[in-house]
Amino acid sequence: MTDSSVAKLVMTADPMAKADAERLAVKIGGIVSVVSAEERIPERRKTRPICILYLEGHEPLTRVKGSLEQVAATDQDVVLYVASHPDPKMIFAWGMLCQSLLPGKSRGIVSSSEELRAVLEESTDEQSPPTVEGLRKTFSLTQKQLARVADVTERTIQNWERAQMPLSGSRSLTNLAELREILLDHLSESAIPEWINSPNDMLNGRKPIDVLEQGHTRDLLWQLRSAATGEPS
Repeated sequence: MTDSSVAKLVMTADPMAKADAERLAVKIGGIVSVVSAEERIPERRKTRPICILYLEGHEPLTRVKGSLEQVAATDQDVVLYVASHPDPKMIFAWGMLCQSLLPGKSRGIVSSSEELRAVLEESTDEQSPPTVEGLRKTFSLTQKQLARVADVTERTIQNWERAQMPLSGSRSLTNLAELREILLDHLSESAIPEWINSPNDMLNGRKPIDVLEQGHTRDLLWQLRSAATGEPS
Protein backbone atom coordinates (compact mmCIF):
# COMPACT_ATOMS: atom_id res chain seq x y z
CA MET A 1 0.00 0.00 0.00
CA THR A 2 1.33 3.40 -0.87
CA ASP A 3 1.30 6.20 1.67
CA SER A 4 -1.11 8.25 -0.43
CA SER A 5 -3.78 5.53 -0.44
CA VAL A 6 -4.37 5.82 3.30
CA ALA A 7 -3.07 9.34 3.81
CA LYS A 8 -4.70 11.47 6.48
CA LEU A 9 -7.09 8.84 7.80
CA VAL A 10 -8.25 9.14 11.39
CA MET A 11 -8.30 6.33 13.96
CA THR A 12 -10.03 6.58 17.32
CA ALA A 13 -9.28 4.42 20.36
CA ASP A 14 -9.80 4.37 24.12
CA PRO A 15 -7.01 6.21 25.97
CA MET A 16 -5.49 2.96 27.33
CA ALA A 17 -5.36 1.46 23.83
CA LYS A 18 -4.03 4.55 22.06
CA ALA A 19 -0.42 3.32 21.97
CA ASP A 20 -1.49 0.01 20.38
CA ALA A 21 -3.61 1.92 17.87
CA GLU A 22 -0.62 4.09 16.96
CA ARG A 23 1.47 0.95 16.33
CA LEU A 24 -1.28 -0.36 14.03
CA ALA A 25 -1.28 2.98 12.19
CA VAL A 26 2.44 2.61 11.54
CA LYS A 27 1.93 -0.97 10.34
CA ILE A 28 -0.69 -0.11 7.71
CA GLY A 29 1.33 2.89 6.50
CA GLY A 30 0.27 6.34 5.45
CA ILE A 31 -0.54 9.31 7.65
CA VAL A 32 -3.05 8.09 10.22
CA SER A 33 -4.02 10.43 13.04
CA VAL A 34 -4.91 8.57 16.25
CA VAL A 35 -7.25 10.37 18.62
CA SER A 36 -8.68 9.31 21.97
CA ALA A 37 -12.27 8.07 21.98
CA GLU A 38 -12.97 10.99 24.31
CA GLU A 39 -11.69 13.57 21.81
CA ARG A 40 -13.72 15.06 19.00
CA ILE A 41 -13.16 13.20 15.74
CA PRO A 42 -11.97 15.65 13.08
CA GLU A 43 -13.82 15.70 9.77
CA ARG A 44 -11.93 14.85 6.59
CA ARG A 45 -14.01 16.53 3.92
CA LYS A 46 -11.07 17.04 1.58
CA THR A 47 -9.50 13.63 2.10
CA ARG A 48 -10.62 10.03 1.99
CA PRO A 49 -13.74 9.90 4.24
CA ILE A 50 -13.09 6.91 6.50
CA CYS A 51 -12.56 6.52 10.24
CA ILE A 52 -10.96 3.47 11.87
CA LEU A 53 -12.44 2.63 15.27
CA TYR A 54 -9.81 0.69 17.23
CA LEU A 55 -11.27 -1.78 19.75
CA GLU A 56 -9.46 -4.13 22.10
CA GLY A 57 -12.50 -6.43 22.04
CA HIS A 58 -13.87 -6.05 25.58
CA GLU A 59 -15.27 -2.51 25.47
CA PRO A 60 -18.83 -2.14 26.80
CA LEU A 61 -21.49 -1.66 24.15
CA THR A 62 -22.26 1.82 25.47
CA ARG A 63 -18.65 2.94 24.87
CA VAL A 64 -18.68 1.60 21.32
CA LYS A 65 -22.02 3.31 20.71
CA GLY A 66 -20.59 6.62 21.93
CA SER A 67 -17.63 6.36 19.55
CA LEU A 68 -19.90 5.47 16.62
CA GLU A 69 -22.12 8.44 17.42
CA GLN A 70 -19.04 10.66 17.11
CA VAL A 71 -18.31 9.21 13.67
CA ALA A 72 -21.97 9.64 12.69
CA ALA A 73 -21.60 13.37 13.39
CA THR A 74 -18.96 13.59 10.63
CA ASP A 75 -19.13 12.77 6.91
CA GLN A 76 -16.93 9.68 7.29
CA ASP A 77 -17.44 5.96 6.78
CA VAL A 78 -16.20 3.65 9.53
CA VAL A 79 -14.32 0.37 9.79
CA LEU A 80 -14.05 -1.38 13.16
CA TYR A 81 -10.66 -2.92 13.95
CA VAL A 82 -10.68 -5.45 16.81
CA ALA A 83 -7.28 -6.32 18.30
CA SER A 84 -8.38 -9.65 19.83
CA HIS A 85 -10.28 -12.46 18.12
CA PRO A 86 -13.82 -11.14 18.45
CA ASP A 87 -16.78 -13.07 19.79
CA PRO A 88 -19.40 -13.57 17.03
CA LYS A 89 -22.23 -12.33 19.26
CA MET A 90 -20.32 -9.17 20.17
CA ILE A 91 -19.36 -8.58 16.54
CA PHE A 92 -22.97 -8.76 15.49
CA ALA A 93 -24.04 -6.39 18.27
CA TRP A 94 -21.44 -3.89 17.04
CA GLY A 95 -22.63 -4.45 13.48
CA MET A 96 -26.21 -3.69 14.48
CA LEU A 97 -25.03 -0.44 16.05
CA CYS A 98 -23.23 0.46 12.82
CA GLN A 99 -26.34 -0.21 10.79
CA SER A 100 -28.59 1.86 13.05
CA LEU A 101 -26.17 4.78 13.60
CA LEU A 102 -24.31 4.81 10.27
CA PRO A 103 -26.56 3.14 7.69
CA GLY A 104 -24.65 2.45 4.50
CA LYS A 105 -21.41 3.85 5.94
CA SER A 106 -19.91 0.76 7.62
CA ARG A 107 -16.89 -0.80 5.90
CA GLY A 108 -17.05 -3.89 8.12
CA ILE A 109 -15.26 -5.35 11.15
CA VAL A 110 -11.72 -6.73 10.83
CA SER A 111 -9.20 -8.22 13.25
CA SER A 112 -5.86 -8.12 11.42
CA SER A 113 -3.76 -5.45 9.74
CA GLU A 114 -4.00 -7.44 6.50
CA GLU A 115 -7.80 -7.33 6.55
CA LEU A 116 -7.67 -3.64 7.37
CA ARG A 117 -5.36 -2.98 4.44
CA ALA A 118 -7.74 -4.88 2.16
CA VAL A 119 -10.69 -2.77 3.31
CA LEU A 120 -8.78 0.46 2.74
CA GLU A 121 -7.53 -0.65 -0.67
CA GLU A 122 -10.75 -2.14 -1.99
CA SER A 123 -12.20 -0.49 -5.05
CA THR A 124 -15.32 1.61 -4.77
CA ASP A 125 -16.44 0.26 -8.13
CA GLU A 126 -19.66 -1.71 -8.03
CA GLN A 127 -18.91 -5.41 -7.75
CA SER A 128 -20.64 -8.01 -9.89
CA PRO A 129 -23.24 -10.12 -8.06
CA PRO A 130 -22.02 -13.46 -6.66
CA THR A 131 -22.61 -16.67 -8.56
CA VAL A 132 -24.56 -19.57 -7.06
CA GLU A 133 -21.28 -21.28 -6.21
CA GLY A 134 -19.79 -18.06 -4.83
CA LEU A 135 -22.83 -17.49 -2.64
CA ARG A 136 -22.64 -21.05 -1.34
CA LYS A 137 -18.95 -20.66 -0.50
CA THR A 138 -19.55 -17.35 1.29
CA PHE A 139 -21.73 -19.23 3.78
CA SER A 140 -19.47 -22.30 3.65
CA LEU A 141 -22.39 -24.52 2.68
CA THR A 142 -22.28 -27.87 0.95
CA GLN A 143 -24.40 -28.34 -2.17
CA LYS A 144 -26.73 -30.51 -0.09
CA GLN A 145 -27.16 -27.74 2.50
CA LEU A 146 -27.82 -25.10 -0.17
CA ALA A 147 -30.39 -27.42 -1.73
CA ARG A 148 -32.27 -27.46 1.59
CA VAL A 149 -32.04 -23.67 1.84
CA ALA A 150 -33.45 -23.28 -1.69
CA ASP A 151 -35.91 -26.21 -1.34
CA VAL A 152 -34.59 -27.94 -4.44
CA THR A 153 -32.64 -31.12 -5.10
CA GLU A 154 -28.87 -31.35 -4.78
CA ARG A 155 -28.71 -32.14 -8.49
CA THR A 156 -30.52 -28.87 -9.22
CA ILE A 157 -27.86 -26.95 -7.30
CA GLN A 158 -25.15 -28.76 -9.26
CA ASN A 159 -26.87 -27.83 -12.53
CA TRP A 160 -27.29 -24.20 -11.45
CA GLU A 161 -23.61 -23.95 -10.57
CA ARG A 162 -22.54 -25.61 -13.80
CA ALA A 163 -24.74 -23.31 -15.89
CA GLN A 164 -23.79 -20.26 -13.78
CA MET A 165 -27.46 -19.44 -13.38
CA PRO A 166 -28.14 -15.88 -12.18
CA LEU A 167 -29.37 -15.65 -8.60
CA SER A 168 -32.53 -13.95 -9.85
CA GLY A 169 -33.68 -17.34 -11.09
CA SER A 170 -34.45 -18.43 -7.52
CA ARG A 171 -36.26 -16.35 -4.89
CA SER A 172 -34.55 -18.36 -2.13
CA LEU A 173 -31.10 -17.55 -3.53
CA THR A 174 -32.06 -13.89 -3.96
CA ASN A 175 -33.02 -13.85 -0.28
CA LEU A 176 -29.74 -15.51 0.65
CA ALA A 177 -27.81 -12.93 -1.40
CA GLU A 178 -29.69 -10.17 0.47
CA LEU A 179 -28.70 -11.80 3.77
CA ARG A 180 -25.09 -11.82 2.59
CA GLU A 181 -25.19 -8.08 1.89
CA ILE A 182 -26.62 -7.34 5.34
CA LEU A 183 -24.01 -9.49 7.08
CA LEU A 184 -21.17 -7.88 5.13
CA ASP A 185 -22.17 -4.59 6.73
CA HIS A 186 -21.27 -6.15 10.09
CA LEU A 187 -18.75 -8.93 9.43
CA SER A 188 -15.84 -9.73 7.20
CA GLU A 189 -16.76 -12.38 4.64
CA SER A 190 -14.49 -14.92 6.35
CA ALA A 191 -16.47 -14.51 9.62
CA ILE A 192 -19.90 -15.27 8.10
CA PRO A 193 -19.63 -19.11 8.37
CA GLU A 194 -18.78 -18.83 12.08
CA TRP A 195 -21.75 -16.51 12.65
CA ILE A 196 -24.31 -18.74 10.96
CA ASN A 197 -23.05 -21.78 12.88
CA SER A 198 -23.09 -20.11 16.33
CA PRO A 199 -26.10 -20.08 18.71
CA ASN A 200 -27.80 -16.69 18.53
CA ASP A 201 -29.75 -14.99 21.32
CA MET A 202 -31.91 -13.24 18.74
CA LEU A 203 -33.08 -16.71 17.64
CA ASN A 204 -33.56 -18.00 21.20
CA GLY A 205 -30.28 -19.88 21.10
CA ARG A 206 -30.81 -21.46 17.70
CA LYS A 207 -28.14 -21.32 15.02
CA PRO A 208 -28.87 -19.24 11.91
CA ILE A 209 -27.88 -22.22 9.75
CA ASP A 210 -30.80 -24.18 11.22
CA VAL A 211 -33.20 -21.42 10.23
CA LEU A 212 -31.73 -21.28 6.73
CA GLU A 213 -31.92 -25.03 6.19
CA GLN A 214 -35.58 -24.98 7.18
CA GLY A 215 -36.20 -22.58 4.31
CA HIS A 216 -36.87 -19.56 6.55
CA THR A 217 -34.34 -17.12 5.09
CA ARG A 218 -36.99 -14.36 4.85
CA ASP A 219 -37.76 -14.78 8.55
CA LEU A 220 -34.08 -14.37 9.39
CA LEU A 221 -33.89 -11.24 7.24
CA TRP A 222 -36.88 -9.81 9.08
CA GLN A 223 -35.27 -10.55 12.45
CA LEU A 224 -32.06 -8.78 11.41
CA ARG A 225 -33.89 -5.72 10.14
CA SER A 226 -35.97 -5.54 13.32
CA ALA A 227 -32.81 -5.74 15.45
CA ALA A 228 -31.20 -2.99 13.38
CA THR A 229 -34.15 -0.60 13.69
CA GLY A 230 -34.96 -1.42 17.31
CA GLU A 231 -38.44 -2.59 16.39
CA PRO A 232 -39.89 -5.62 18.20
CA SER A 233 -39.19 -8.85 16.37
